[in-house]
Amino acid sequence: LGHDLFMTILTLTNEVLNALSSSPTSENESSPRAVIVKSKTLYSLSKRLVHSQRLLDGTTVLPTATLQRSSEPYIIATVKVEEYRRSIPFIVRGSDAILEVGCHFGRTTKLLDQAGRYCIGVDIGPKIIANAKNQYPELSFAVGDAWKTLSLLKLRKTLKEEVDLGYDLVYADIGGLSGSDGHLESLSLLDALGFSLEPKCIVIKSLCMRQLASRLNFFPDVWKKFKS
Repeated sequence: LGHDLFMTILTLTNEVLNALSSSPTSENESSPRAVIVKSKTLYSLSKRLVHSQRLLDGTTVLPTATLQRSSEPYIIATVKVEEYRRSIPFIVRGSDAILEVGCHFGRTTKLLDQAGRYCIGVDIGPKIIANAKNQYPELSFAVGDAWKTLSLLKLRKTLKEEVDLGYDLVYADIGGLSGSDGHLESLSLLDALGFSLEPKCIVIKSLCMRQLASRLNFFPDVWKKFKS
């Protein structure tokens, strides 16, 4: 494909699948079992995107001891708060500096802070942040917008008085990204957070990203199974 962009490729693939499903050439014909796409962008995403269930049941194991911060971090796609929180022991190390965007009243921020070196909680609502500070006065919270990544980048220096910028891990629970039709917004946010903050891993609570993780396969793994 000439335009190697997430949404161009995903939209085109869906259109092809819909067209094939709606107008089969014979009664016995159905949708294809797989679509193989030559795309550097999707290749990279398929290598990094992990369905949360595969992490929780041990099918996929992240090399947490050797993971490096990167503009193309691992992405763990979760749904519901319980699953979002269950990922913590599989990902967080005691030395990690963590940012949670969409922290709400701070319960997950507290769990992340306990598991890592510290966690900074960010939410766009001033009243929400005031409530979080009241419930957990020992933690660091700030009013902020997930899309304004420069402000997020500076928080580590302003709140924790550290020289380093960015974070080891980012947890994201943003309203509007949890539905089944939020691919564009989710992928755009993940790109922005990855390139700006360069974490080792981003955990996002998003149904559409979890669905994508269940359908998008890293071809070298598929080929390895086929050959064996």
